[in-house]
Parts: sequence; structure tokens; C-alpha cells
Amino acid sequence: MVTSMQKGRDGWAAQTDIELERLEPMEQDAKRILRIQTSKPGVE
Repeated sequence: MVTSMQKGRDGWAAQTDIELERLEPMEQDAKRILRIQTSKPGVE
């Protein structure tokens, strides 16, 4: 699991990538990733 946060001109944003198990049949080097993105606007 990899989580990153950043503050931009529109407020805060976070992204988490979670690697899921491979499904058969899939290519050997194929990956499944669940990506969750959230954001919060800045206060004006």
C-alpha cells in the first residue's frame, strides 16, 4: 500500500494505491491496483 498527500492551489489531495492479488488467467507481470483518491478544498 502506498499513500501520498499533497497540498495544491485547490486544497489537499490524497491518493492510496493497494496492490490486489492476481486473477487467473492473467499475464505473469500483470498487476491489479485499487486506487482511492480523496480531496478537501482549501478554506477561502
